[in-house]
Amino acid sequence: MPKNPGFNIILDEKKLIQQVEADLASDRIATQTYRSNREKWQKLALYRPENLNEEDDTSDKKEEFHVSLPLIPIAVEQTHPRFFAAYNKLRPFIKMYPTSQGDIKRIDLNQKYANWALHNNTPHFNHLFDENGLITIIEGFCPVHQTWSKESRKTKTRHFFPATYLVSDNEGNIYPIPLTVEDIINELFNTQDIRKLTDYKETKTEGEYKITYQDKVDINDWINRTAYMRVVIEENEENPEQSRIMAEVVSVEVMFEGVRMYNLDYDHVYHPKDIVHLQAPENPHIIIQCERPFAEIKARMENKIYDMLTEADLEKIRKNLLTEKNNTPEGDPTTITDANDDIQDTNKQPTAQDTVRFYECYYSKSALGKDILKSDDGIEAELIMTIFPDAEVVGRVKYLEEIFRHSIRPLSMTVFDIIPRSVLGRGLPEKLKGVQEVYDDVWNQVLNYGQVITLPFFFYLAGGNMNSDVYKLRPGEGFPLSSLDDVRFPQFTNNLPIDFAMMQQIYGHFERYGKINDPMMGRQGQARQTATATLKLLAESMESLSVNFERYKRGWCEIFMNFWQLHRAYMPERVKFRVFNQMAETDQDRWEFMEISRQDMIEHPDIDIDITIENTSSLFQRELYEHLFQLFVNPVSIQAGIIQPHNIYHLHKKVLQAYREPDEINLISKPTVMPPPVAPEIEIDMMMGGKYVQPNAQENFQEHVAQHMQVLMTKGQFIPPQIKQLILRHIKDTQQMAQYQNEMLQMSQAAGKLPQQALLPHGGGSDFMAKPDVGRSPMQSYGQALAAGKQNPQGVTTNVMPMQG
Repeated sequence: MPKNPGFNIILDEKKLIQQVEADLASDRIATQTYRSNREKWQKLALYRPENLNEEDDTSDKKEEFHVSLPLIPIAVEQTHPRFFAAYNKLRPFIKMYPTSQGDIKRIDLNQKYANWALHNNTPHFNHLFDENGLITIIEGFCPVHQTWSKESRKTKTRHFFPATYLVSDNEGNIYPIPLTVEDIINELFNTQDIRKLTDYKETKTEGEYKITYQDKVDINDWINRTAYMRVVIEENEENPEQSRIMAEVVSVEVMFEGVRMYNLDYDHVYHPKDIVHLQAPENPHIIIQCERPFAEIKARMENKIYDMLTEADLEKIRKNLLTEKNNTPEGDPTTITDANDDIQDTNKQPTAQDTVRFYECYYSKSALGKDILKSDDGIEAELIMTIFPDAEVVGRVKYLEEIFRHSIRPLSMTVFDIIPRSVLGRGLPEKLKGVQEVYDDVWNQVLNYGQVITLPFFFYLAGGNMNSDVYKLRPGEGFPLSSLDDVRFPQFTNNLPIDFAMMQQIYGHFERYGKINDPMMGRQGQARQTATATLKLLAESMESLSVNFERYKRGWCEIFMNFWQLHRAYMPERVKFRVFNQMAETDQDRWEFMEISRQDMIEHPDIDIDITIENTSSLFQRELYEHLFQLFVNPVSIQAGIIQPHNIYHLHKKVLQAYREPDEINLISKPTVMPPPVAPEIEIDMMMGGKYVQPNAQENFQEHVAQHMQVLMTKGQFIPPQIKQLILRHIKDTQQMAQYQNEMLQMSQAAGKLPQQALLPHGGGSDFMAKPDVGRSPMQSYGQALAAGKQNPQGVTTNVMPMQG
């Protein structure tokens, strides 16, 4: 009988299974070329060449060499680390951009949560990303599947309590009182500091209670939980005081809740030939062959994931398990013992004894015939179906948006090098196979020639009438002759220089075609060794690699869009997460805890990922940031206000990070934020009020000192002595700051880091360098003014002598 799994989807199970198996067989034949070549590319990339010379065991001589050099493995080993190194955990890997005005305020919170969920709540993401890069480089493409997983485990604990406890009344009499169920529940579930009891009630089973409580997970954060408790009284008739009560508590603990990602084996993914995308409508269907433990299938049925399965269907599945020997349906299954741990939606490695094979199918409704789909409302939609072909039963048939609410198939493809008009790609072994074979041919010719000239054949007189035609000419062996007059000594032409030149030319083509160059191989180039030339060389050498990064990023951006939509649909109502603050001043400030709700999440952001060539080469980073430091940190930029202290601080951090220094916070200090410079007149007014003013590094030292000295010389007789000392102290500190900056500039010029002619205006010094009077002490300047006939202000000591300028 046709089943109705809901939402008016009525279908014929038998015909559905037949069509799925027919489509799978057709897809396997159509894509057989790609599947058969994968093993070949893996052997080439992992240096397992099949064309090694296999001589007869009775012979210790090689007739000719068949040696393959590891050129393709070298290319793979040089490219793969750069793919993984491009992923930098210190910076936001997932970048989000708003798609509406209302998203702008939420974009920072959403981006931080996405990166936390990826790095901290996606199991083994580092390994998965590393493995995906290697598979993509070798095979040219790698399918990635993802799904939301909530894994729970049943725990059963037994607690024992005495059946009675002793109490005393006001008169001092002691007597026993029986222990009640309420006492036991309060003892187990009402510890106020870490657990609070919410409610409890007795179930239909006698002696069993359903208890709801809250567990403390943070300072002010509690999570709701549910447990079932069964109470049993163990009476001791001989010693009633030794009777006890057993409370058996069964609770379900969530072990993991989040997105799981898997790099799928392409041999288990089936789709029509020559498709350009895995999603509909470009692709009518995808079939994924899966193998899971029988206990997991049973748990999914109990949790209504496979809602079309019945107990009879489950028994059919149990009778068609896969065996370890032949991997075929088993006729006489072994007994399956139900464990207490029921893990839902996991991809743990199944044991061969209880493995179930099934197909996870993603079909467009139009791809199913009317004889299969009995109900059709005329609206094109996506279906997700689970088929058990060995048992010939259907586990579920649902609309895709019921499971994946963003209506996108949870399957994406990462690609290394594109194949036009195809969702698949090609990897380095496929690209370089022809060049590798030509190189190996020339190399084997060199080896064969070397064997001949190092082990030349010789001649001897045959002892009888022997036919020389049946003898092969082998290095190191004699050749029978019937007459001494037939003796000829071989002459060899030295062709090795030509062969080596050919090999060098072929290897040059290999490097250019495989995008392997001197910097990637760790060789020193022949270009001029200047900062600009080195940066240019590194940038040009990485340009082709950046194109592959862009292709690789497309697949991951699609993966992360699915990843984000799964979190929007299935994450808990509110989630607290940890954020790493890279700009923190201390180690304690590096960590920040934030909270996000479903209402805070952006519906459909634009997503990009941070995979750049800058991350792949530490040499490139060091050269880049050292060059930028020398370019930006100069007197012109500082005096113009283009470079501020916090800009210099961040440049220092970039240089330390380029050197892979993990403890940069303890090597450099974040500058304090200085107030804006104050006019000299305002400074005088503040000091007249008795408040000392610190000099500002951003002010014009020459102008400030001149105006302060002018005030002392014109109004000194009216200024109280204590105020005059404040002004003199301010002038002295200002001159010391100017002198210090002048010395720092001269030291940097002497070291060749900041060439004066290139960095200073008009090829010569700055304003305060051109007027060295600022470097004098206030007493020297004041004494010079007295010598020039200026009026002597009151309050200045008479032992200040005029100084020559």
